[in-house]
Formats: sequence, structure tokens, C-alpha cells
Amino acid sequence: MNATIKFELEVGWPEQKTLRIEMGDKLAEPREILYFAYFKGASKKSVPEVQAKLTNHGYRVSIEAKLLGATKVTASKEHSLTDEVVEAHVTEVVKIVEGAGGQYDGFVGEVVD
Repeated sequence: MNATIKFELEVGWPEQKTLRIEMGDKLAEPREILYFAYFKGASKKSVPEVQAKLTNHGYRVSIEAKLLGATKVTASKEHSLTDEVVEAHVTEVVKIVEGAGGQYDGFVGEVVD
């Protein structure tokens, strides 16, 4: 397991999950989840390939130029937030993004109560 996936699943997701439970989130209910990544320098040339791979995995993808020359990629997909589903999607997105030289920057989704 790479360092980004390990951090997200052992630190980021447990903290987010605790807050969601405190807010009454029904984690098993599907909702749109947004995954963020940034590409800088030479890695920006791989953005179309990343977009294609994410799209082939069922994500909707948007691309946005940011200040200081970075490119932001947002991938969205509707799914629940059970531990197994979070692990599967985080692993999938991180491998695609980091495999192309990008930097994964986490995920968000609304609270379903």
C-alpha cells in the first residue's frame, strides 16, 4: 500500500468518518463523492490520459487550470461511504493519479441524514 493510500485510509478517512457519524450521516446511503488531484510541470501532459482512465472507471471528470500553472482534476462518482467502498475508490483514484505523476488531494461528499 503506498503512503498516500495508507494515510487516507488510516488517518484521513477515520477522522472524516467520526465527524460524519457525529452529524448523523447514513454512510451506507449513496451520494456524489468528489475526488481531487493536481498536476504540475511535466505531469500536466498526462491529464488527458488520467481523464480517460477515470472516465473508463465510471467517474465524471472535470479539468480546471489553476494559478501558478497547476491543473486541477476533479473526478466524481456516486457511491456509499462504507469502509470497503471508500478503500476501493481511494485506492483506484490514487493509483491512477499518482501513476501519472499527479498529486491526490482527498475527497468530499455531502452528509446524508
